[in-house]
Amino acid sequence: MTSPGLSASPYRTVSWPFAVGMGLFVLGVCLCLVLYLCHTAGFTSELPQSQEALPQLQQEEWPSVSVTSDNEAPLNDNLDHPFSFPLHQVSPGLSYGRIRFQHSQSHFQGTNYQPAQEPVQVHVLVVSSAAIAENSASRPIVRLVPSMASSTVTGLLPVKTMVEQTGGIAGVNATYFKPDTGTALGLLMIRREIISGPLFRRAALLMTQDGQYHIEKMGFQGMLLLPEVVGGQSLMIDNVNQPRTDTRHTVLYSHRWGRVAPQIPSDGLQVQLVGGVVRQVSETRSLEIPKNGYVISGPKTLGMISLARLSESDDENKVYFRFHLDPIIPNLLHAVGGGPLLVHNGQLALDPASENLEAFPIVQPSPRTAVGIRQDGSLLLVSVEGRRPGVSIGASLQELAQLMKNLGAVDAMNLDGGSSTQMVVGDQVVTNAGANKSHMVSNGLVVVPY
Repeated sequence: MTSPGLSASPYRTVSWPFAVGMGLFVLGVCLCLVLYLCHTAGFTSELPQSQEALPQLQQEEWPSVSVTSDNEAPLNDNLDHPFSFPLHQVSPGLSYGRIRFQHSQSHFQGTNYQPAQEPVQVHVLVVSSAAIAENSASRPIVRLVPSMASSTVTGLLPVKTMVEQTGGIAGVNATYFKPDTGTALGLLMIRREIISGPLFRRAALLMTQDGQYHIEKMGFQGMLLLPEVVGGQSLMIDNVNQPRTDTRHTVLYSHRWGRVAPQIPSDGLQVQLVGGVVRQVSETRSLEIPKNGYVISGPKTLGMISLARLSESDDENKVYFRFHLDPIIPNLLHAVGGGPLLVHNGQLALDPASENLEAFPIVQPSPRTAVGIRQDGSLLLVSVEGRRPGVSIGASLQELAQLMKNLGAVDAMNLDGGSSTQMVVGDQVVTNAGANKSHMVSNGLVVVPY
C-alpha cells in the first residue's frame, strides 16, 4: 500500500554507487568531445603574441585595401563615390583615420631588389568643407594656416612644436627646404606676405580670404618701378628670398631672409632700400637687410645700374615694388608650394619634369606627404609612412597620385617627403618616417580652431 498522495514508481530503485559511476562516465565523454572540437577548430592554449600599440585615436580595425598605379584595377575610379574608411573625430570639423594597402611595384633599394606586396600605412586628416568656408552659413570651426619654424626662412623645428606654438590641433610638414639651414625652397606666403617665392612654376596650395582652396602651378612676376630721375623705367625682379639659381636673375631679399643678404654674384651689385629710398650700394660685400626695406641682388644690368644711381639723389625719389603670383587668385591670403602635381580636375596629372623635378624617383617607395581638395571643398592631408620594412615601405609617386584620386581628391599635390614626413594629431605624432620620429623641418600646415 502506498501513502496517500503518492504514486508507485514504475522504475526499480538504483543504488548510489551505480549512479555515481554513470555520472563520471557521462562527464568523461563530454570532456573528450569538447577537446576534439577545440582541436578541429584550430584553437590553442598559447597566448596571442603582443602587437604594436596603435594610436589611442583608433576606434576599430582599419581595413586593408589595394591601390594600384595603373588603370586596370583602381581602388575606385568613380570620383562621385570615393571609398570610405573609419574616421575618428578629433574636433568638430576635423577627422582622422588610417588605411593600409600593398605596395604594387617591384623596385631597387640601392643594389638590393625589393619585391612588390610590401605593406603601406597611410594616415589621413579630413577637414570638412563646412569647417573651412568663411562664407558658409555658420561660422567656420577650424582653418588651415602655414607655420614657420622661425621668423625667417632659415630655421628648423618638429611639426609637433609648430602645432603647439600655433595653438593648433593637427598638422603636417609642408614645402621643401635646405636641410642644413632650413631655407625654404618654394612658395611660402602668409597673410599676403611673400616669405619666399615659387620655383620652376611648381604646384602650390592656395588659401583665400573667403575660405576657398585651390591647387595650381604658380609663377611669379615682380618689378621695381624707378622714378623719372633715372628714366622712369622698371627693373624686373625674378624672385623673393630664394637662392639665385641663375646668374642672370635679380632677387629681392627682405628681413625674412635673415640679417644679411647672400653673397654678391660675380660682376654683380647689391642695393639696399629703406622705405623705398636707396641707402647703400655694394659691389664687394653683402649688405645688411633693413627691417623696413630690402636688398636687391643681381647682375649689372641697365636697370640695376639705374637703381644704384639713386643713391646720389634725394629722398623724394622713391622706388616702388609691385608683384603678383601667376595665375592671379583673388583675395589670396596664404600659399604653400610643393610639387609635383598629382591630380588635376579629377584626372591623374603626374609630370615631374614639367616642374623641374625629373630627378624625383617616381617608382621608388618613400615616405610621402600630400594635400588634396575634394569636390565638396573638404581638404585631405595625407601622410604615408615609409622605410619600415614589414610595417610600411612607403609609396611611389604613381601610387600616391592614385591614392589621392581614390580618396576623392579632384586636385592634389605632393609636399616634402622622406624623413620630413610627419603628421601630428592632438598631442601625438602618429607617423614614423623611419629614422627620426621628430625630424626638424622648415615649415608646416597646421589646423587651428577659430
